[in-house]
Amino acid sequence: SLAAAALTRPEGLLIAACCFAWFTVQRMLDARKLRLDWLGLLRLTLPFAALVSGHFLFRYAYYGELLPNTYYAKHVRPWYEMGFSYLWAAALETGLYLLLPLAWTGMRARLRQSRDAIYALPLLLIGAHVACVARIGGDRFAYRPLDFYWPLLALPAAAGLVHLASRLAAGARRLAAPLAAAGTRTWALVLFAPVLFYCSAVQHLLFCESIADGRQVIKINEQNAGWLLAAPGMPTVAAVSNDLRRKRFSHGVGMSFMHFVLSTGGHLRKWRPYEKMERGIIPDDAVAREYYIGIFSYYLPDLTVIDRHGLTDAVIARNPVTKPNEDRYMAHDRTPPAGYLEQRGVNFTIFPSAADLNQASQGFPEYALQVGPGLWMPFNSPDWWVRDRFSGQDLRILPRQRTATAPRPPGGETDRRKPDRVYAAAPIAIR
Repeated sequence: SLAAAALTRPEGLLIAACCFAWFTVQRMLDARKLRLDWLGLLRLTLPFAALVSGHFLFRYAYYGELLPNTYYAKHVRPWYEMGFSYLWAAALETGLYLLLPLAWTGMRARLRQSRDAIYALPLLLIGAHVACVARIGGDRFAYRPLDFYWPLLALPAAAGLVHLASRLAAGARRLAAPLAAAGTRTWALVLFAPVLFYCSAVQHLLFCESIADGRQVIKINEQNAGWLLAAPGMPTVAAVSNDLRRKRFSHGVGMSFMHFVLSTGGHLRKWRPYEKMERGIIPDDAVAREYYIGIFSYYLPDLTVIDRHGLTDAVIARNPVTKPNEDRYMAHDRTPPAGYLEQRGVNFTIFPSAADLNQASQGFPEYALQVGPGLWMPFNSPDWWVRDRFSGQDLRILPRQRTATAPRPPGGETDRRKPDRVYAAAPIAIR
């Protein structure tokens, strides 16, 4: 399990190191001696070392690097100010501010009762991982790196809640309170209800409001929260959560699940029709660059694509970033060195798929090629390259006329447009 964690996430090595450290200390506590259990430690670590070292040796032999390219593309420098905001927001929106104290209570109770430190292990893992996440500034995709926290906290937090319930039951009996007859289970249920509410209220609201309105909720207020803000303490929680969300989103940190649901839907509508295109239509030496490489490359598998932020390019992933942290945008800080895209031979700018020529002319492309029934591929490329590579095909050039006051199309497609030209809808066929 630890080897699988190390093979899937960079922090897996940290998790394994914490587990090995806990194992060593726990064995010393069991033996009541400051003597290392070498045999037990080797049995635990050798299978891990064999699997993980094999993977690292292959990675170095094949790529010449011990860490994946995405690490270099995304990690620029320590970004603690954003990391703390990310973690504080996670604590409020997912209830960690309640679960962690409950887990600590459960750990202390178990340690006192049976000298068993098993519940200390989740807290050790989470503490070390929190330090790592704070250093790198969090993550772009909401709380994805923290997903393993909640399963590990479930048992210690439940034990802490039961321990508090037993203390309340004992206190009620001593004071002859109205609930003196209530046992530990009853008190545990009484405590569990508000814990469940405060752990899930904010996250549930953000998710459901986004689903209902087809948009991403940025601010929790009386209009969308309703009775939720009547709960004690919730106005403060909502206000702090709103402030943290605005701060994070301006830097692309911790973007919500619904943000990617909505944006991915738009990208799929643009690029998915290309999966019906026959293979081999795009020339072998066509090279494009793109900001959102995942969906784009998946539906255009014959096209060589350079990610503008370095996810698939070692040179861009290591290009120094000089802008300060306050101007950074998570996972989008790396850019190509001057002249690098030209050196790589970028010569093909493809536009979203179109159902007809009128639609293909949107966005100011220069050429359009029919690549299937009711499917057109608009694109821009150097004229000499186009005429040579698409010779004999039913290529359409979209006629244009120069104008001194050509309108700029809306949106951020600055690298796909010719602002000094206006294109007519009627095509001209060339062969």
